Amino acid sequence: MTQAEAIKALRDHLGLSQQSFAVNFGISMGALRHYEAGRRAAPLEVLLQMAFVAEQKRLFVLREVFLSNQVETMMEYLVNSRFTYQAPGNLPARRP
Repeated sequence: MTQAEAIKALRDHLGLSQQSFAVNFGISMGALRHYEAGRRAAPLEVLLQMAFVAEQKRLFVLREVFLSNQVETMMEYLVNSRFTYQAPGNLPARRP
């Protein structure tokens, strides 16, 4: 199941129109249309909200889609932002 299919399935399960769903998740209706059509990935915050709602409604398959997409989105962000990790220079000495 794709992220787009999961978002539409959650909206259908909740019985909400696109307008109501968008308002409840704090996104524009245009953004929701893009997410449902698969033209754009939902931001991390929205995916986490959807995962929480899916958990509450016991829709565990949808929750897993939202969470797996969240990890992929975070990895994509890190790659695109040229994220680098620098280990701290002054690590405390280990105790025997």
